Amino acid sequence: MDLGHDALLGFDRHGQSGSPAPPTYSGGAGASPHRTCGRTRPASSRKESPLITAIAIVLALVGSAVNAYAVVLQQHAVDVTVSGDTGDPSRTVSLRRMLALVRTPGWVAGIGLVVVAAGLHICALALAPITVIQPVGILAVLFAIVFASRRRRRWPGRRVWLSAGITVGGITGFVGVATASVTNAGHVPDESVLVAAGVLFVIAGICCVVGIAGPTWLRCVGWAAACATVFGLASALLRSLSLAVRAGTAWLSPTMIGIGIGLVLCYTIGGWLAQQAYASGPPEIVMSCLTAIDPLVAVSFGLVVLGEGAGIGPLSIVGMIIGGAVAIAGTVVLARHHPEATKAYS
Repeated sequence: MDLGHDALLGFDRHGQSGSPAPPTYSGGAGASPHRTCGRTRPASSRKESPLITAIAIVLALVGSAVNAYAVVLQQHAVDVTVSGDTGDPSRTVSLRRMLALVRTPGWVAGIGLVVVAAGLHICALALAPITVIQPVGILAVLFAIVFASRRRRRWPGRRVWLSAGITVGGITGFVGVATASVTNAGHVPDESVLVAAGVLFVIAGICCVVGIAGPTWLRCVGWAAACATVFGLASALLRSLSLAVRAGTAWLSPTMIGIGIGLVLCYTIGGWLAQQAYASGPPEIVMSCLTAIDPLVAVSFGLVVLGEGAGIGPLSIVGMIIGGAVAIAGTVVLARHHPEATKAYS
């Protein structure tokens, strides 16, 4: 036993019981002992159990697979609904079509699976660090390819796998550099959060223009990129909300009210944009955009607006830019060469 453990158990170094030895602990300046059942125990950093970490990874893996299958189910339901509506030749989800989707079992099942996947992801994050869990979620792109291929009864070609691999590799690099460089100590959110949110909504609007008027193979990317931008903003606003609450910001302050309105808009508009993406292209492209662009937006917001990149170095910035560019390039290549991108959705 070490000295701290002896003190905890009430034994001296010779194994004789008696009065507890003076507590010793390591933890640097400012550390203080903790009390447990009337005894003093050392304050030390807890190492994650390998078994707990393994369970968290399995939960994240299952969650990413469930999320991918949910996207495949919803995309199929949207495609069938839009294609079967001969009275409207457009590939958009109108209010009438949306009401029809709400009554479609496959679409509703997809929504339920999204909730299940979110719960699994939250449980995984509660058991292991985000640096371990986040890269696992990126595998949803590959799961989407497998599930969609089984539904079509046709295996994708090498270009699809290669472009998906490029996307996964790029975003993995981006997340790896970001989590190693970004600090958790962001400053208190102010009106700049709302300005940045407005800028991101404008960017999402530009992506919508691509979804409406862009080349056929690029329309799905436009809608999905707009959706991913909005959902990435939602994550950033949730982070801003947590920082503001921790700092004691008044709930009725303009910043807090603006963040609340922004969150409602993000989830409402983001859900609608996702349906437009499902109507415009295969699920693999939608999942690739969501997986690549969502974290790019959220992390960039934290760096620039919330001050979480105060200590980041130039090499880390270059690494994140390269990783993000590679991920986006992989998504565009996937959209350009996917066999369903122009044939089924033109």
